[in-house]
Amino acid sequence: MFNRHSTLYKKLNQRFERKIVSENYQEYSTLYQKRLKYFQEILEEQSQRKWIDEIKENKTNEQTILLNSITVLFEEQQNFENECFVILIGTITIRSNNSLEILNEYTFGYQNVEEKSYSDLQVDNYYSKEQKYFLEDQESCIELVFERKENEDENENENEQNSEHLITGVTLAIKGKIESKRFVVFDYCLPGLPIQKPLSLKKTKTGTKKLVAMVSGLSINGDTKETDLKQELLLDYLTGNLGEKRELAFQAKIVRVIICGGTLARSGIQKRINQKSTTFEYRKKNNCLIAENTEKVDLFLTRLCSSIDVDLMPGAQDPTNLSLPQQRWHRLLIPTACQNKRLNRVTNPYNCKIENIQFLGSSGECLADTIKYYPTEKIQNTEQKFNIFQNTLNYGNISPSCPDTLPCYPYQKSDPFIIEKCPNVYFSGNHDHFKSGIKKYQNILTGEQSVLSIFVPNFSKTSQIVLVDLDSLDCSTISFDF
Repeated sequence: MFNRHSTLYKKLNQRFERKIVSENYQEYSTLYQKRLKYFQEILEEQSQRKWIDEIKENKTNEQTILLNSITVLFEEQQNFENECFVILIGTITIRSNNSLEILNEYTFGYQNVEEKSYSDLQVDNYYSKEQKYFLEDQESCIELVFERKENEDENENENEQNSEHLITGVTLAIKGKIESKRFVVFDYCLPGLPIQKPLSLKKTKTGTKKLVAMVSGLSINGDTKETDLKQELLLDYLTGNLGEKRELAFQAKIVRVIICGGTLARSGIQKRINQKSTTFEYRKKNNCLIAENTEKVDLFLTRLCSSIDVDLMPGAQDPTNLSLPQQRWHRLLIPTACQNKRLNRVTNPYNCKIENIQFLGSSGECLADTIKYYPTEKIQNTEQKFNIFQNTLNYGNISPSCPDTLPCYPYQKSDPFIIEKCPNVYFSGNHDHFKSGIKKYQNILTGEQSVLSIFVPNFSKTSQIVLVDLDSLDCSTISFDF
């Protein structure tokens, strides 16, 4: 056994935690109002600098007016038509033939779930060429038409030009003109990221750097002995019981493990239900609110926590609530592991600070829902999905599609998914392939931010874990395949 390096840790995900005293659900309108109110001032200042101040500096005759509501635009429509550009601030809503209709759950009902299940009503992709875009504020809404690019194919959807990065729930400012009760969009700006605290990244000596291990999709209690063996190798590696002296010295630099969901395997259930099934349906069909055979999960975590700090996030298949943010694993499911103070049961999404590096991410549901708004030809490979993942930070919200197409709790006082502090590491779990990259984001108000984005691979499929260097933000993988 070796002496593991120590590190500073601070939990920042209090906004995702809630005490479930009673499930007193309310309307979601307050959530949208809080989201719009938060970004209103930010987008107004961005609009002023991007469009109005630039016009004054260039001394052009173009006139641009910032309106406080869509209602005013309709009331003064004659004054604005073809005379000047108008700036509006609101929330995007996309209406498509493939949109998820949540009321279908109640239309078809659960009375005969064996004949008609909710998963049969799900769609793999929300996008359609006939989809329409609307901008909504607290009073009204207006249909949007995006100006066509020069030399753009006339057969393509008229909204394809500037709307390819937009999904339902995104709050933004748009600039354009009203024509026949529709708003022609010439440009738009997204909230972007808040101010980021500068980091002094450095290439440290091998003996001083500290690493954070990230793993997802362990699928404990799988059907194959091969999976069990790989999990044993992973355990031995992280606890310092695998390898020679040099390898053990490297393992001692791993100061923390973040498990990004997918810890429990539900192989027996998956044989009876198709892949599109939801966690809620698993519980409904099996008449059970807890997972099968969590003893192996408890044992795995108990052994892992014997020598290293562990952050345990839930995921889509794990025994917790369906709606985001998913709450912590219940201690009664893993009673032995919970006796160890090294085990830190956290929420999904998860936000923390390790040393001076801030981590923010989810077990994968947020991105999985976001990419459904894109045409299938633009989400064919890992590279395309990763680019979409990096661009989602421009929304200023890690899950804007909540609650339209991704279920979430109806918060009344705030929107917990808003990014109030810029992360240094942005991750998404349970992916088929590993991918990482640092991207620099430019913001008119807050300057430049640099964020390391990571696709954490599904361990049961790839046999890989991710290591993040806290000193340099270098990112690498270790494979336990054989």
